[in-house]
Amino acid sequence: MHMLRPRCIETVAFAALAFGAAQAGAVTTTATGNAYINCGNHFARSCDACQHTTRGVTTAEPGTMCGGECVWLKGSCQAAAIKDGFKDAASASGWSQVFQYVVPACLAAVFAALYKKQVVEKLPHDKIDDRSSIVDELRLLSTREVDLFSCCKDRSTCAYAVCCGPAVAAKNYEVGRVLSFWPSCIMLYLAMPFSCVFAVLRAVLSSKLKRNMGLEGSCLQDFCLNLFCFPCEVGRESMEVDDMLEVEIRCFNKVRSIAPELPPNPAAGFLSRGCCSSRKCGGGGS
Repeated sequence: MHMLRPRCIETVAFAALAFGAAQAGAVTTTATGNAYINCGNHFARSCDACQHTTRGVTTAEPGTMCGGECVWLKGSCQAAAIKDGFKDAASASGWSQVFQYVVPACLAAVFAALYKKQVVEKLPHDKIDDRSSIVDELRLLSTREVDLFSCCKDRSTCAYAVCCGPAVAAKNYEVGRVLSFWPSCIMLYLAMPFSCVFAVLRAVLSSKLKRNMGLEGSCLQDFCLNLFCFPCEVGRESMEVDDMLEVEIRCFNKVRSIAPELPPNPAAGFLSRGCCSSRKCGGGGS
């Protein structure tokens, strides 16, 4: 009986120490130096062990025995620091998505509005006809004279094509009698994250534009060009449209007409001076 007393004293002391550590939320150790984790109402060697045993007895509900320095997270008992790490990662991920998607979308919408007001509305909308009703056999199509990389020689066209290609394409579609500016602009921006969908949409709309402009085209070729080299293709398309409209678009949103001036009509000046008298112009007179 006397020989068991020291062991009982050690057990009671450890229980008291464990209780105090549980209240303080600290890690305790045994007399042999083994570290224990505070699981809330008992101790274990790790948070993972909290869900399995409670004072040596296996529990049927793992999540109910996970507390203290541990938290129940994603189906297992884990250290509370891991949960805080997940929170920080989720918060950082949320802000990264805001800066990755929301901010560029707002900037694109602002630019598109300015581009439509300062450029698209100032362009002539009657120089390209809708040729959808013309029978295929009666269409006279010509080959494209503008090279794929021609936009690289024009700094303004290159900048527009690289930085705001969907807005430039929407401008081409509106003046080319294919689709209005805002529907085409919104559809292109929404389709950009999906490369194949974007390339298909561009191939369909651009084939109609080339049809109205009287240019040869191939849907398969348009699909490949827009899938692998969209800035070059939309820049080339914009140069073709601008040449047909006889305009020049420069940064930032400046439109200049390059249509040749008509020479003065000599007959108009002759008539305005009153030189066409009745006798000279064959009129009646004595």
